[in-house]
Amino acid sequence: MDSTSSKNGSNSALPLQDIPTSEHYQVSYMHRSTVTHCCTSLRHGYVITGSTDGVVKFWKRVSTTATPGAKGGSAPPAASAAAAGGGPGADGTNSRCLEFVKSYSSHVGPLLALCTSQPNGDSAVSIGWDGIIKFYDVATFDVSGMIRTVNNNNNSKAKKFRLGRHAVLMEREDLYLLVSTRAPTREEWKEEQYEKERQKQLKLQQQNDDSSDDDDG
Repeated sequence: MDSTSSKNGSNSALPLQDIPTSEHYQVSYMHRSTVTHCCTSLRHGYVITGSTDGVVKFWKRVSTTATPGAKGGSAPPAASAAAAGGGPGADGTNSRCLEFVKSYSSHVGPLLALCTSQPNGDSAVSIGWDGIIKFYDVATFDVSGMIRTVNNNNNSKAKKFRLGRHAVLMEREDLYLLVSTRAPTREEWKEEQYEKERQKQLKLQQQNDDSSDDDDG
């Protein structure tokens, strides 16, 4: 045990061993929040992830070749790919890793569902707690459409669709989306009861105003 570790109670030189010694190394454009959803398109080789802050990211699966005997304490690319689920590759064989492609701030709040279309995975859809559904073209990783299921106009009597956590996207001649619904939360139920009572009071007040106008006439 050296003097540094004896003074600080831990070996402070250990973090220095993890610094890459290569002139060029890669970093991941990772999510800032917890990743809650992940899906893949085998046809196009893309992986799509979603996090609790409503961010959707596209990743491309690429091949890497391990370089045995790399200097420094950092793992070789193939070893890091194997740790990321790309399979082995510590023996110098080709492995798979993820390369960042594009990011979208698709929703305000967490995601409810994220999936690719069946059977080919040409399209993808993300469903957020904010009541917004967004469609993506996987081949070009672009947003292709959006559906707003919540009307922000307070004067509108349109019923809100409470989107659930299960969705299926089917692609035949047309694109079909099946989404589950959910029961209202306690806060949503209280808000609906308050809105019903408010509408009832407004209706009674309007009736009283109409009857007073008739009496004056």
